[in-house]
Amino acid sequence: MKTTTALLAAAVLLSAVPAMADGILGQLPPEGSWAEFEVAGEGIDASGKVSVTLKGTLKLSSVGREMRDGEACRWIELETAIEIERGDKKGEQTETLKLLIPEQFLARGQNPAAHALAAWKQTGQGAARELDLQGDDARELASMDELFHESLNLQETRQGVEYAAPAGKFLCKQVHAKQVPEDRSAPIEFSTQTWLSDEVPFGVVAYRYDKMRSQGGVSLGGRWMECKLAKTGKDAKSKIAK
Repeated sequence: MKTTTALLAAAVLLSAVPAMADGILGQLPPEGSWAEFEVAGEGIDASGKVSVTLKGTLKLSSVGREMRDGEACRWIELETAIEIERGDKKGEQTETLKLLIPEQFLARGQNPAAHALAAWKQTGQGAARELDLQGDDARELASMDELFHESLNLQETRQGVEYAAPAGKFLCKQVHAKQVPEDRSAPIEFSTQTWLSDEVPFGVVAYRYDKMRSQGGVSLGGRWMECKLAKTGKDAKSKIAK
């Protein structure tokens, strides 16, 4: 597993989709804010059976400010600890990804990962390394399209929806979004549900995506993942010292 989202998506191989829907970041909080989500997900094989299950945590943090090329930027860090079960095999993987992103792209309707100016990655207890975003490491950020996106082309919104997350109950705006490809023969269906509230650091109380692949009307499998807000704080410290 090479990236945070690849780790969360686990073992179902789908062709890449362009960065598209709103994701895990809904607003830019004060520096030092963090939000931890409980994560669960499944990979579904072509027969419709669950081939892999995931559970764990994802922590999203704002861990620094920097001016780069005349733009105000933030260091945004994603830390994951995920247990993976496939048949009788179980394992745990941890990863930290740290991205320098201009603040103007840390908002709804934007794709933050596509505008990263620098990135660092640490897997397990290994040493952190800087990613070459102009070379082979560009795929590391491209594969984050399930967590960081622009807007999907079909959206339905409901106001005043109560959502009970592990962190508490929140009155939310619920956004159900779906991407309908211009090429109707495209085999991937991608949809999201997001529960938004200004009361929480990054604006997202809960988030779920579903991605399924088919060909000729026959399912080739897919995956889903959901994140539910569990904890928040204002004392974020980076795990990667650059």
